[in-house]
Amino acid sequence: MRYESFPIEVKSSDTGVGQFVLVDRFYNKTVQVSGNFAGGWVVQLEGTVGESGVWVSVGAAYAAAALVEVAPAYKKFRCNTTAKGTGLPPLVTFAGQDLRTGG
Repeated sequence: MRYESFPIEVKSSDTGVGQFVLVDRFYNKTVQVSGNFAGGWVVQLEGTVGESGVWVSVGAAYAAAALVEVAPAYKKFRCNTTAKGTGLPPLVTFAGQDLRTGG
């Protein structure tokens, strides 16, 4: 199984949700939130386990750097920017092991 990581969009022009990422093929799921959070940036990781369109908060909102292990049942993740700060937005990165690949 191959380890992969990729960004989860943080909406930087305004508050609201960014594009979701599909993570159902991964296990050992981890999300890293990093950056300087200048001027009050706050992002909330949201997830869904199915196709119902119901999104739930995954843990508390982040106003500082964090590294969190997340439940394996989630199919999709997205970030909800609940407070827009000044400067660059935080970086949110998903990482996990791809079940479809060898190595």
